[in-house]
Amino acid sequence: MHTRPGLIGFGAALALAFAMSLTGCTAPSVSLSEHDGPSSAFHGHVIGDQAASWVAGGQRIAVLTAGSSSCAPYPVSVKALDKSTVEIELATGGGAVCTADLAEITFEVRTPDGVELGGDVEVVLVTGEFRSSLPIVSLGASG
Repeated sequence: MHTRPGLIGFGAALALAFAMSLTGCTAPSVSLSEHDGPSSAFHGHVIGDQAASWVAGGQRIAVLTAGSSSCAPYPVSVKALDKSTVEIELATGGGAVCTADLAEITFEVRTPDGVELGGDVEVVLVTGEFRSSLPIVSLGASG
């Protein structure tokens, strides 16, 4: 009897994948922080699983959001709508199939021209037709 090594290897890989699915093994999730919960950079101003904060004296904006670690959201455009509103459009990367983990995702963007640096600003995250608004408290505000 003649066997094909490629088919045997494929069958073994399929059996291993099936066994892993039965035991709950999944790909490791990606965490961008070294602790549970939102990053301390957001000073407790977290709305749901999202937040925004000033970085580098208002020169940059840090954003915390959540999504699949294998198809993480990332900024594709950043624009000032007025001196107190920044719109960040998000897209997702990855393949056709995304893990169903809800990982913390953080990124920073340059503060666009025309925005009051370090002031009270609203960050609007846009993903397709979904919009969410996140306040950034002024660097001069106590809290």
